[in-house]
Amino acid sequence: VINVRAKTLSRVADRGLAYAKFKAHKFSYLNISGIGSSYVPDGVECGLACVSIPLCLSLNLVAFHDIIGKLPCEVLPSDMYNNSDKFVASTVTITFVSQQSPCISWPCQNTGACATQYEENIYVCLCAKGYKGKHTHTDAHKIKML
Repeated sequence: VINVRAKTLSRVADRGLAYAKFKAHKFSYLNISGIGSSYVPDGVECGLACVSIPLCLSLNLVAFHDIIGKLPCEVLPSDMYNNSDKFVASTVTITFVSQQSPCISWPCQNTGACATQYEENIYVCLCAKGYKGKHTHTDAHKIKML
């Protein structure tokens, strides 16, 4: 038995089981190199493509069908938390879709990066130089001065 409520991603290859909980971010995309792209009939198929590729953590999906009724889908090897500088507003109708993450509330302070461990639905803050603490909230320089 797998507790699916506690996880946002699971890929159990030996059981043929894979799922992810996704969140759409309309009118935005992640501007990084993809690991694959295809044309799909709908967003569900794009999500299934992502779940079936072990390196996929998110996707960009064009919201309008092409002339043969398909949607361009690009699967991505990272997420918006590790590439926040490349998470941009879309000038065309693109929807960025990420796996649900505890990083959604942006808990890491002082330019700390939030790294999600999707299999366990937890995160770790990667502190910028000079900061420490669970949420990168403590200025290490001030501590030394005390």
